[in-house]
Amino acid sequence: NERREPMTGFLVTVPAGLRLVRAEPVGDWRVAEATATSAAWEGGRLLPGEELVVRVSLEADTPGAVALTSEQRYPGDEVVRWQVPLVVLPPAEETSQNLGTALAVGILGLLVLTGIAVVAWVRRTRARAAR
Repeated sequence: NERREPMTGFLVTVPAGLRLVRAEPVGDWRVAEATATSAAWEGGRLLPGEELVVRVSLEADTPGAVALTSEQRYPGDEVVRWQVPLVVLPPAEETSQNLGTALAVGILGLLVLTGIAVVAWVRRTRARAAR
């Protein structure tokens, strides 16, 4: 809280391509509302200079850079908005499957190249012996 008055509410909104799956309560802060596109916390008071860490679980349609929108809410309906940049990575199992496929294709490619080199060497050796 960078303000001189206590923060009394907090809201996170996710952009298209993300879904909010879960929002967790923190200390005195309860999840007042949670949908697939936003979550709001209330019930606590964040004093000036204090920090609040909220946890959400998200699902993404595709990897890439995104930004969540956050709102700090104060008495008198005052709101401070800011962006939270994130980078969405592909799932670990998808990455390892792609790595395994790439490795198998690479090994197969090396075997094919080795076979071609052996056949060329044998033909060249036979051609020299026939002279």
